[in-house]
Amino acid sequence: KTRWKKDHSLIFRIKTYNQTIMNFLMTVSNSYVPYLGVTITSIIENNRHMELSFYIICPDLSVCNKSKLGG
Repeated sequence: KTRWKKDHSLIFRIKTYNQTIMNFLMTVSNSYVPYLGVTITSIIENNRHMELSFYIICPDLSVCNKSKLGG
């Protein structure tokens, strides 16, 4: 589930049946969002057996990049 907060931070989780969880906090600028997408994709693809939580803070996030991240 993806949730956007009023301060432009993003929270989403990838759930599996395993009890192991990894949390990621990422702070980026709007210009770094395409690279953030590649990083998140790589983490998901290489850790399918784990529950993953991503916390992303991007104060200057554009509407276009917000939609690319699932918002």
